[in-house]
Formats: sequence, structure tokens, C-alpha cells
Amino acid sequence: MKIQHITLNGNTNKFKNKDITETRFNGFSHFNEFDINILDLTDKYIWTNDDRYTTYVNCQKDFVSISKIINEIYSENTSKALVILPQNSSFRYDRKCANEYYKHIDLKDMFEALSGGVLNPLLVYSIGLKYAKSKTIIGGEEFNSDFLIIDTDNQRQKLSNKSGIVSTNDKNCCYTTLEILNNEQLELFLKRIGWIKENKENVPDWMEGVTMFDDVIQREKIKIAEQEIKDQEAKITAANEKLIENERYKSILYTQGDELADVVKDMIEQLFNIDLSEFTDVKKEDFAFKLDDKFVIGEVKGVTSQVTTQHLSQLDNHLTSFSEKNSVSEDDVIRLLIIDSQRKIPVAERVPVDQQQIDKAENKYGSLIIETKEFLKMFEKFKSGDLNREACIDLINQKGILKID
Repeated sequence: MKIQHITLNGNTNKFKNKDITETRFNGFSHFNEFDINILDLTDKYIWTNDDRYTTYVNCQKDFVSISKIINEIYSENTSKALVILPQNSSFRYDRKCANEYYKHIDLKDMFEALSGGVLNPLLVYSIGLKYAKSKTIIGGEEFNSDFLIIDTDNQRQKLSNKSGIVSTNDKNCCYTTLEILNNEQLELFLKRIGWIKENKENVPDWMEGVTMFDDVIQREKIKIAEQEIKDQEAKITAANEKLIENERYKSILYTQGDELADVVKDMIEQLFNIDLSEFTDVKKEDFAFKLDDKFVIGEVKGVTSQVTTQHLSQLDNHLTSFSEKNSVSEDDVIRLLIIDSQRKIPVAERVPVDQQQIDKAENKYGSLIIETKEFLKMFEKFKSGDLNREACIDLINQKGILKID
């Protein structure tokens, strides 16, 4: 039996076996070259991000490449894939230098970002994780795990201990939270889930040509059913990708800083059919662009407070600087304060913008306050076809506060 062991750098030598080939994330062989492929996510250096976010890792592009092959073999039910999920290591991010990082968080404290974001490309079916240290006995050998698997599908093959599920298997794809430390433990686990058979008489190759009873009919049924499954899985994949995109847009209801600004600017590009890729943020306005015969500048903020005069004043300072730098009359500039205020409070419980601030925006600063919840409504109507580009221009070319019916 040929096995491929895929790790971050391909040099762990965890499983010392002549039948096991060690490869790395960015240099693995196609899964169909092997009987079993083991994707090992236990290396602590996987769980790093040089940027300031916990929604992806440095090797996220490798995850995407691997996910395409896993989905392919899962759809075709060819080779097997075992994903060994991580133990509770530290997710380090916001790199300082070399292997030093400014920030870190335990994987157990970032379940949503882990199973819903970082790991999501590698999941061919839906599972969740919860933190709970436990022990599992297989063939007299003790296996440790820091996480349990949440899987409500009763059709899948499960391996459980007294605390809960530690392995789930559907067709040819298996996920486990067990810490598999050596070749002996690997063999015990693979036998337990039925991927390695006990020593029996080998079936000779010529038996494949022996067709009897209703073999032909059953094989045709399998072929038709597998195609139907493949078609449905393609629909599920497309729907999941759309949900991920929707979640990204909805994130403007609770995010701040660059994470908020990046999504808002992406939405602006779509609403007004413009390209902001050449805009450079020099810590003044968050965006600026020409819109027909007008200019538009904007400040994007995510705050826990309500809208304040300081927010409006900051936008007004940007207006003065922009007008002087570009020799543009302030009357020709649309000023937008796109703000995610009270961002830690559920949207339905947020206090409306104070009328005094609305009056200041309209009469003193000549600007428009756009709460992210209203901006999201406008974008939703645009995506559904209820608003076009011209209607969106009319909506932002006003003063005070934006309200979408």
C-alpha cells in the first residue's frame, strides 16, 4: 500500500515506513498516485500569519491547491484522504521579525475563524470543532486529542470515545483530531477505520473480469448515482462559495480598521464601476475618486461609540486637504462618512444617530453619514438589480444621513 504524507515542509519523518512518501504543501503529488494521502496539520509553524488577521494562514494558497485535489477524489471516490487536524497550538500573527510575532491566540479560542475560515477549503463536508482534551484507546494504544468533532450527519462513519467524536469518515475522506505520533499508531488508526484490512487472501486481478448475477446492473446504478452526487456537490460548493462572499460583505457590521476599509472599497468599486487599485492611503481620506463631474472622498470608521462631531470634523479636514492639493472647489466634492458605529452591539439594538450630528453633517460640514447597515442595504439592492449605478450616485449625492427604505 502506497501512502503520501503531506506536511508543511515535507521533512518530519514522523512515520518511518518505506511505503510512505514524504511531501510538502507546495510540492505534493496527485492523490491518485497513492492509495492513502495524509494531510498533516499538526505542525505549529502552519498556524502563523505575517499579517494582522486570523482569518487565514501564510500557507492558505497551499490549502486552496490541496482542496481542489481533495474535492476531486471525493467526487470521484478514487484515492483516500486523511486530514489530521491540529492540536491546540498557538496561532501567531502580526509578524515582528524572523519567527517573532506581536500577537497570538490559542486555536481553541478561534473556532469560527478556524473551521469557518482557515480550514474551510479543506472540508469536503461540514464539520465543526470544540475544545475538550480526551483520550481514545485503539488496539490497546492510547491516543490524545485536544478537540472533539461536531458532526450531526448520521450516515458517516464515526470514531468516538467517552467524551465525543474524534474521527468522522465519509466514503474516502476522513477527518480526525487524534494525535497520531508514529507509524504504529497510524497503522492502528487506519485499521480501525477500515482503510487497512487484516491479512486475508489477496483477491487476484483476474477476478475483476468475472461478471455474474446482476453485477452489470449494480455497476450502472453506481455510475449514475456517483454522477448525481458529483452534480449536487458542485451545487453545494458554489453555494458555499457564495455564502463566504456574503459573510465578507456582512462583516462591515462589526469590523474596523483595514479589514473594514478593504471590504467597503471593494463594494464601492462595484457600486460605481470604478477602480480604486491605484488609490494610495496616506493616512488621510480612506478613498477618493472621480465620479462623472464630481469628486468623492470618504472616511471609513469602525468604532464602539456613536457618531461624534470629531468623526465629521476629521472628514472635513480631509476635504480641505484634498481640495487644496487637487485645486478642486469644495462644492464639487461629495463627502462620505461610512461608519460602523456601536460595532460590538447587535444591529437591532443600536441607538440611532443623534439628530444634532445629522444636522451638523448637513448644515455645517456638507457631508453624508452612511451607517454600514444602510450601506449594506444599498449594496444588497444593487446586487439584486433594484438599484443601478445612477440611482446609487443620487443616494450619495445628498447631505445629512443616508436612509434606505
